[in-house]
Amino acid sequence: MRSRAPLRGRLEVTLIMSYPPGTSQRKGYIWRVVNPAVWELARFILPLLQGVVFVSDGQIAKLTITKVDGDAKPLTVITIRALVE
Repeated sequence: MRSRAPLRGRLEVTLIMSYPPGTSQRKGYIWRVVNPAVWELARFILPLLQGVVFVSDGQIAKLTITKVDGDAKPLTVITIRALVE
């Protein structure tokens, strides 16, 4: 956000978190069932954005969180859009 003021108004936030297959998947399980859980990831990331990207996390009107299998290192893609009033 390089020297821009934090966003104001209602926001839509999308978090897509990609993780490499865990040891549980290598053993034949269907899904990575160990931590981190999606709500723990959001609870970690959103306060870091507060005051920098947006004024308060209370502005978030829509939050979508997705955790997917990835091929390499863990990666988080954050998309923030202002909702038209």
